[in-house]
Amino acid sequence: MEARGACHLVTKGPAMQSLRIAEIPPVLLGGRLQDASVGHAQNSNKVKFNDRYFVYSKTLAYLPETHYPPRVYLRYIDADGLQDNGTLRNLFNGRNSINNGGNPVIDFSTGTWSAPLDSFVNSAVRWVGTVGSGGLTIGRRYRIVTAGDTDWVACGAEIGHGPNDHFIATSATSGTGTAGLIAYGGELVVGNWYEIRYIGSTDFTALGASANSIGERFQATATGTPLDSDNGVCDCLLGARHGDIAACSVTEDGTDYVQLYVNVYDYNNAGGNRLALLESTDGVNFTEVGEIQFDGGNFGSTVADVRQRGDRLYMVCGEDAGVGRGYQKALRYSDDRGRTWAEIGTILELSDDEASCRHYGMPVGRYLDETEDDDFIYMSVPASRISADWPEGNILIRRAVADLDEEGLWDVWPGGLVAMRGCQEGGLWNCDYFPAQEGFMWATTNVFAAFDFDDVNTDDMNTLRGTPYYRQDDFSFKHTGALRTTNLLALKDWDYWPFEDGDTIRLKHMGRFLSSGLTWGTNTYLTTDLDDPGINWIVERQAEFWMFKQAAAPTISLSTGGNGSYANRRAIGLPIEVRTQDASTATNNIEHHWQVLLHGDDSPTVCTLINRESSLALASNCSQRPALHGDTRQMWEIVST
Repeated sequence: MEARGACHLVTKGPAMQSLRIAEIPPVLLGGRLQDASVGHAQNSNKVKFNDRYFVYSKTLAYLPETHYPPRVYLRYIDADGLQDNGTLRNLFNGRNSINNGGNPVIDFSTGTWSAPLDSFVNSAVRWVGTVGSGGLTIGRRYRIVTAGDTDWVACGAEIGHGPNDHFIATSATSGTGTAGLIAYGGELVVGNWYEIRYIGSTDFTALGASANSIGERFQATATGTPLDSDNGVCDCLLGARHGDIAACSVTEDGTDYVQLYVNVYDYNNAGGNRLALLESTDGVNFTEVGEIQFDGGNFGSTVADVRQRGDRLYMVCGEDAGVGRGYQKALRYSDDRGRTWAEIGTILELSDDEASCRHYGMPVGRYLDETEDDDFIYMSVPASRISADWPEGNILIRRAVADLDEEGLWDVWPGGLVAMRGCQEGGLWNCDYFPAQEGFMWATTNVFAAFDFDDVNTDDMNTLRGTPYYRQDDFSFKHTGALRTTNLLALKDWDYWPFEDGDTIRLKHMGRFLSSGLTWGTNTYLTTDLDDPGINWIVERQAEFWMFKQAAAPTISLSTGGNGSYANRRAIGLPIEVRTQDASTATNNIEHHWQVLLHGDDSPTVCTLINRESSLALASNCSQRPALHGDTRQMWEIVST
């Protein structure tokens, strides 16, 4: 029997490629200047409930997550898609969702919670923690615990520093030293937990403590007032991290529910993953169901997403692949509304190809749903070449419904990425698609990014592109963004592609063909001369991407220009060149890799070409531009020779 109000796993046409629609992620912005009560907006989850889309995002006022409690914000998207929003700074068609006036709908720093969700209301499961000097958060106050070989002066400490010296971090520097997060009286955050380290002239009983005693633990009820001198000092107590959250709508016995599965990491400083379940019958007011276990113990794995089909729930989760490169995907099922789970088996393994964006694996992902096909189910999965927590984009996997309860690997869409991180984004996590106007779909996304294109090709942005969580809570933040599809191709024709590996093609824009010189470092240009030897390009597949080699000089191929390291080749407006690729290993050819993003569903031959290294698109003036939906200057026709 099909569940009446549930989101189905099955789809008709959502296997697609997508482009962002705005310069700044437009659904829910993180960052100090945008909304200090949000800070970081992550973990976007979309569910269909009561004839509209409910979008849940975990938000953090500040970092680290082990110190500041997460809150869950709710926003709505109606059936006709994201709403126009003229207040956002963007280069194309800013859109937004509708705010729920009662946010946050969940605040883990207040109320009564049981383990493992009680970390922010129960001081007994919190601890005084330290961090290596490379993990400092810029702008936060620390005390040096162990000096090690760290250059603490470079981190912001005074000359002559030593253990227990206090400083405000100005940079994060590698080394063996450690530091502990502290706060002065006058810097406390209401609802957070502290342990008094030095009393000084601060009256901590006015801030929530039961006594002005060294070692006293308390939850702050006031911020306090900074003193000119002799401020009291507290250690910030750390706790379990409320991590990835998965949302699902479920129907049982005629009642519709929204479920939130909350992954909790390092509860009571013990390591390992635990899982808690919340439920709501209105999507706004949630009740704690309790901890969900697996195989008689802690859940162990990270929940990616859950959906109902018939009376059964299907959960995709991330399990340690055991090779030091993150997580593979496994499928579990529940027949009692998520209270107990059994495993079906592994559905997605990591790639051994070091150039592949599946070489590392993230534990998360999102089902595609709300459409009409009964033959397959689909999931959009973050994937990366460089880190288990820094995805370049999303791939697409599918499984025949008839085989859903059988062990076996799911198919990976051969077209490559369905979505790619933007040029100002370090990582692109979950793409959560939903149908809107006929012919295309939207997706809410989770991104870690700087605010706008002004940061592209700066030293900070170039570092962020290759360093997970660089200058988080200072230069870059977590946002909930939006994408819009350029095609619904893959489910309509899963195996279609306009050319094959090794074909020779031409790329045409407005009647002119892309060409270049036939030697290293020459710029590309457009020409109408059909006798120009540079207009013919051999396409070669490497990992999930394509290289475009000069047919008349196949040792050189289409590449970002500029000199020096990859980091210097990410500039907007930088001329595209041909350069010599490395024939020995694809990992040295990242600047030569291009995502071919097709437009249209009926055997499309029009595309946008997005460089893997820069995430910028090839424009008709043969330079790099931000890849935004609807920019005709970035569209090329693929012509067979």
